[in-house]
Amino acid sequence: MNIKIIFIAGLLVFSKTIFANDSLITTQIYLKLETLEQDSFDVEITLFDSYLGNGYRLFHTFSNLKNGASISLTLPEISMGMLIIKKGEQFLSNSGSVVFGGDTLYAQPDSSKAVIIVKGGENEFMQENFMLPFNLPSKITSNKSFKSRMVQRAYDLEIPENFMFQTMYSEYLRNVLSLVKQHSNSFNILRLLNDNSANITLKVLDTALTIFNERIINTVQGRRLKSIITNGKWLINKPDLTVVKLENIIGKEKSLASLIDSTKFTFIDFWTSWCVPCRAFNTSLAKKYDSLNTNKIQIISISIDEDIENWKTALAKDKLPWLNYIDPSLRGFNGVLASLFNIQFIPQSFLFNKNGEIVNMNISIAELLSLGIEL
Repeated sequence: MNIKIIFIAGLLVFSKTIFANDSLITTQIYLKLETLEQDSFDVEITLFDSYLGNGYRLFHTFSNLKNGASISLTLPEISMGMLIIKKGEQFLSNSGSVVFGGDTLYAQPDSSKAVIIVKGGENEFMQENFMLPFNLPSKITSNKSFKSRMVQRAYDLEIPENFMFQTMYSEYLRNVLSLVKQHSNSFNILRLLNDNSANITLKVLDTALTIFNERIINTVQGRRLKSIITNGKWLINKPDLTVVKLENIIGKEKSLASLIDSTKFTFIDFWTSWCVPCRAFNTSLAKKYDSLNTNKIQIISISIDEDIENWKTALAKDKLPWLNYIDPSLRGFNGVLASLFNIQFIPQSFLFNKNGEIVNMNISIAELLSLGIEL
């Protein structure tokens, strides 16, 4: 890392280059913070996406700045983060999410002084359209025919027996691609597409990948979309479970393939010790476990915890009466298993048949218990 201080048109400019790269992107941020009434302040920049592959946020601090100063942040690719304004250890204000895309940005407190508004690049568009794009319309979510797991079980989704639902969902997918075409240079649109990918067919995600321009695809969010597509295709076929490595509570490694029982169906549940709904699901399932036909179904819980001791503590407390393993990479949603299975929320579950093929996803306890009767 190198830090340089330069003068531009009489303004003191602090510049921080984070990586050495032939295609660096520099974002300049002008700070208009006089309403905070401080003679100097510090600016901390938090990046939400890691370029080091470890999934952790990166922090960059510019100290003892004067009002009107300009920060120059150089990164290897477009990223998203936020600004935090401090005076030593005292918190003053912060921004919402900010796209650092090589543009000139202007940061200024709103009237309350509690929030820093950042303008420039695609940030105004992002603030105005932060959650709306790609959200499923209520006419789909309220339709009894729709379950998100249907989308994830095929490359394309066709429901000929329900023409009305098929029409509504097809319209939604057309709107998704229309938004991507309108904003093919938007990092935020790509991020929102990824966040909602569980409700979008692989066919549409594949098409979207070809629409976004190269500058946007060559980012952490572009790599995320490619991973979602690749792993989604892996899941809808018979996945190679020998590549899925797990570790039990005493540190012994097993492949998931070795745990699939050729005489039973296998229910795999992904969870973490800090996930309240996960713990509640496990507790409820444990109470019903004696009612489960274990001659036909086995249960395996796989934690994606980042702290192995937290996982062990949760196991000791919850006393789950089935097989329990953890992803040994200990990287949470950025870990090997979460990536392979496209885990973007928890609890999330998969039902494998005797041949190691995924036949259902995210089924309820009642559905799981009924399977023991039907199989």
